[in-house]
Amino acid sequence: MNKKKLLVIHPALAPYRVEFFNEIAKHVHLKVYLLRDNLLSQKFNKEDIFSKVKFDCTVLQDGLKIGSREFKFGLLNKIAKIKPDTIVTHEYSIQTMQLLVFRSLGLLKNVKIVTWTDDNQSIVRKPQSFIRKIARTYCLRKLDSIICLSDIVREEYKEYLNFQKPIGVAPLLHEEITFRNELNKNIYLSNKLRAEYNLENKYLIFVIGRLAPEKGFDSFLNAISIIPEKERAKMNFIFIGDGILKNELKRLSKSLMIDKEVKFLGRKEGKDLYSWFNLIDLLVVPSYHELFGAVVNEALISGAFVACSNVVGAKILIKDNKNGYIFPVGDTSKLAEIIVNHCNLTTPDCFSERLELKESLMHTSFNSSIDGWLSVV
Repeated sequence: MNKKKLLVIHPALAPYRVEFFNEIAKHVHLKVYLLRDNLLSQKFNKEDIFSKVKFDCTVLQDGLKIGSREFKFGLLNKIAKIKPDTIVTHEYSIQTMQLLVFRSLGLLKNVKIVTWTDDNQSIVRKPQSFIRKIARTYCLRKLDSIICLSDIVREEYKEYLNFQKPIGVAPLLHEEITFRNELNKNIYLSNKLRAEYNLENKYLIFVIGRLAPEKGFDSFLNAISIIPEKERAKMNFIFIGDGILKNELKRLSKSLMIDKEVKFLGRKEGKDLYSWFNLIDLLVVPSYHELFGAVVNEALISGAFVACSNVVGAKILIKDNKNGYIFPVGDTSKLAEIIVNHCNLTTPDCFSERLELKESLMHTSFNSSIDGWLSVV
């Protein structure tokens, strides 16, 4: 059986996208065009990421940049050389609209056009801007299918937007075996870090991500401050990440008189990040706005419970009280209660003499995400 030719046009590669595309390439003839060589929101180690790529991948060079939007020249000629059966593009972007116009004009023939959207339930009903709303309306009339992150979003597209064409569901997940192998390889570093930072016999509550307004880390600090001092003395609260709010959050922790229990450790990547994942007792994701939140999947694979706000797209991975908790966004009292109750009900690994790899708490498989993605391309 001949494999389909699949062209993907995507903004940039994050580590979990590499794993995903590596697996997709086993099922189709895959070509990936990237608009840029790194993410805009955070910078990964490009050399490390591209060294793991096992598919045909090219960063498009010629074009114009208007703000965060990229317009690339010569796209039609490149597509003509590849002759793909399906093109998967991203969101309701310039590239998506460009391809749909090309097809309407007869310049693209016998090709299926699919978009891959990170929309969560709230954005389906309330797009971030009027321009996005108009672009989405145009694209949905002409697209052959879409790929979204959850069953909830799929139903919103069907019911609220009346999109009746095929919709694939593919949450952003790591390949679990690969990720857990990295965790296991770095257990020795985790034990060193535990001793270096004096983390023995403490419950370790983490937040991981960009220190940006939408992440809700101010509400996390406020939640910490209302935990009774006797309970708080058993805990350390660890920030992994960097960003524009770093100094402001440090000042807030001091003004709330919790700075002795809060550690700001900066941004981590690769083995440094894996070694910290092994130490998490509870990951908190208090975002005010979060399309998905790949860190939820990463923490669950690591065997850590997750407490996330109810606007986080990755809440679909949480089974309440079995692998985590969901709380109303901005509800600091509820978050404080969750942290205290979790610590009172569990005995963390940091109480043991030496760390070992914990069992994964994921209930959704990487392969099911691959199947959902392939089902509509």
